Amino acid sequence: MKDKIIQGYRLGYEEATLLAKTSSTVELIDLANALRLHFRGDKLDTCMIFNAKSGKCSEDCKWCSQSKYHKSEVAVYDLVDYAELKADAKLANDRGIDMFSLVTSGRKLSPKNVDGASEILKQIKADFPALGCCASMGLLTKPELQQLYEAGVRRYHCNIETAPSRFAELCSTHTQEEKIETIENAQSVGLMVCSGGIIG
Repeated sequence: MKDKIIQGYRLGYEEATLLAKTSSTVELIDLANALRLHFRGDKLDTCMIFNAKSGKCSEDCKWCSQSKYHKSEVAVYDLVDYAELKADAKLANDRGIDMFSLVTSGRKLSPKNVDGASEILKQIKADFPALGCCASMGLLTKPELQQLYEAGVRRYHCNIETAPSRFAELCSTHTQEEKIETIENAQSVGLMVCSGGIIG
């Protein structure tokens, strides 16, 4: 299987499921490690995040302290200005971080804030051309994701968080299907995606 994947073969869902059921954990870890070494060597992708808009989120996700439904002491502020994050972008650049990510609270950015974020991203790329940019800005539409791509974003974060069977227990204000649609829209405009979960 390792050789087939190195040659370009990609597992389908059923085949991956069968492989998981018929292989030991050690075998799967060994396969994953061999493929990592082949495709990436010992290089890690590094990403530094900046909380560019914080608090008062309209969503009720149980895993997030930024929701207005939760009692937390998270800072509350609207989209920051470039001047407020420039020093952090410089730090990421100077330390050789691969990606600098703007993360915002809320279901999605308003059109005004998408415009503002796009301008910030253009300034980051102008000042630090070697620094990659990524974003986590909620359930954006395809045109909004296209706008971010044109501003310099190359990776979009949209976490799935949990199994489809449990999602509604943890969030009632949006669906996992909406997250998947956002991921598909991001891919369709040329963005890489980063999708995981906040566990614990």
